[in-house]
Amino acid sequence: MASRLADTLPERTFQYQNSLPPLPVPSLEGSLSKYLDAVRIPSQLNVNFGGPGPYLEHFWPPAEGNSLQRTSVVTWHTLQYWDLLRTERLAPQKAGKTPLDMDQFRMLYSTCKVPGVKKDTIRNYFKTGGTSSTAICSCQTHLMPLTRFFTAG
Repeated sequence: MASRLADTLPERTFQYQNSLPPLPVPSLEGSLSKYLDAVRIPSQLNVNFGGPGPYLEHFWPPAEGNSLQRTSVVTWHTLQYWDLLRTERLAPQKAGKTPLDMDQFRMLYSTCKVPGVKKDTIRNYFKTGGTSSTAICSCQTHLMPLTRFFTAG
């Protein structure tokens, strides 16, 4: 991950967002045609190559430690990645020298679905900078706030 940090690069995570060209929108007919073609072709994704049993264990063997230890490690790494985005130290992704849209990374954190009468809406509150944030830990029927403070430097 160190090679992806902008500490060694002069670029910030979201610096190219306002200068990217708009993406082309394909025609509805073309999209429907591609969808129908994809539905007609049987997919290899439905095949469990490892036989019966948990699908992902064939790719990632069970990790050491109990579930609390593994959850703690995943939470720690998730917060570290959030801090890289919040402080814009994650290098922008590029195809060759062309910067790609990084806006989807804003939706990873501080996003929630708000139920509505006719349709739900997605709300995003991600902001760069700031000094603290709260994560919600859910265990069975309990919700516990975890506040994370970042110090300068």
